[in-house]
Amino acid sequence: MFLRARTFLLAFLVILALPIASNGNTPNQRLAIAGIPDSANVKNFLARLQDAIRSSNANAVASMVHYPIKVFTKLGGVQIERPNQLIQQFSTIFDSNMRKAILCQKLDELGATEYGVLIANGAIYFNLVFQGESGEAARYASNRLMSDEKLWKLQIIAINDGLTVKDVADNCR
Repeated sequence: MFLRARTFLLAFLVILALPIASNGNTPNQRLAIAGIPDSANVKNFLARLQDAIRSSNANAVASMVHYPIKVFTKLGGVQIERPNQLIQQFSTIFDSNMRKAILCQKLDELGATEYGVLIANGAIYFNLVFQGESGEAARYASNRLMSDEKLWKLQIIAINDGLTVKDVADNCR
């Protein structure tokens, strides 16, 4: 029974990894599944996030997030409605392991799924978010053609300090 459960779990984990692992060799090929046409914007976004994390600039990080956002930490899930809430909880959300995992992320090692680009094996997801008319519902760019690139902005759409964050941080070189 244990062997069958372990085999099923291993097969499930392999299946989950397939969309990430098969995204191509170049950054543009890997990011295409997330609906992001050019890796230059992703490179800039990652650099800005890493600079903000490196300098503990909570305001800069908060400005890169799409709200509301559900944040999962070791303490449980919390809904963050506004930037000031994220700023108040910055040290809890971006603890030492999360910061180290983000700082270790390299552009050519980013993962991508149809939901967005993954930093630190999914600790952070970001994607293009529609920035249209006031009051218009936000729509994600995944697998959609963009008629006007100025209406889309890369933003963090998920934060999950799960089990892999410590592993990523521990394996950082």
